[in-house]
Amino acid sequence: MRVLVLGGTRFIGAAAVRALVAGGWPVTVFHRGETEAPLPAAVEHIHGDRDDAVALARALERVEPTVVLDMITSAERQARATVGLLAGRTPRLVLASSIDVYRAYDRLAGRDAGPPDPVPLAEDAPLRTSRFPRRDVAPGVDDYDKLLVERAYVEDPRLAVTCLRLPFVFGPGDYRRRVQGLLELLRSDGDVVLSPAEAAWRCTRAHVDDVAAAIAAAVADERAAGETFNLGDPMALSTEEWTRRVGELVGWRGQLRLDPNAPPALAWAQDLVVDTSRLRRVLGFAEPLGLALGLQRTVESAPV
Repeated sequence: MRVLVLGGTRFIGAAAVRALVAGGWPVTVFHRGETEAPLPAAVEHIHGDRDDAVALARALERVEPTVVLDMITSAERQARATVGLLAGRTPRLVLASSIDVYRAYDRLAGRDAGPPDPVPLAEDAPLRTSRFPRRDVAPGVDDYDKLLVERAYVEDPRLAVTCLRLPFVFGPGDYRRRVQGLLELLRSDGDVVLSPAEAAWRCTRAHVDDVAAAIAAAVADERAAGETFNLGDPMALSTEEWTRRVGELVGWRGQLRLDPNAPPALAWAQDLVVDTSRLRRVLGFAEPLGLALGLQRTVESAPV
């Protein structure tokens, strides 16, 4: 099996590449060369822009991949342009998608006024009807939409597509600072103030090495072809539980205070918890670390 990775040099992608190499697979990464992650020496690099059809076609011809792992496509136009290049050159595509495809994500963000969807969300849970979920962050600019990317790939009958819906991922190298920001506050023994609703809000998280292991399992296993899987640890902690766990690891001496008058940043009644049992049932997957050990390692490796 030969694997061509689109992207693969940042946080989650680099971890996935390392997991594939550890599994003994020949891996080539196709990327712009702007970020050179510390990848194993066995990894071949091809520099090029994923939006450059000629460069991508040359990479496909050179590698002749058994599987393409797409870690970077975020827009429908990119996916539709890529489909024609992949068809006939590779039998399988594995896409790193997101749990933000679910309608619950819009209800959490307040873009859908309906009642909270019940959790955990299985892979057949209702999907968003809105488009471009990040345009409220970058109005009129961001065409990010993993739901449209999924559909553009899956609708083409020439490819056997695996969609992996990723949760909130943490660990060393997390540029979104999902643990580091909280660590800085707790190490200073500052108090954490939450509304009762935010304190009770739960979401699915996972350490980057566990997500990478799941991605590698889906790439390596033919049983994943044509399937959609939620990824993430089966233990979904509330914000309060997450805060206290991090606090215990750093000897936090502050307090967690509940303030019913704290303004709601999100519609906290909507949890964002997904059911990850299908991945375990179909592929026999089990996390190498788990949430508790992954969080411990993340805190221990974080700069002080």
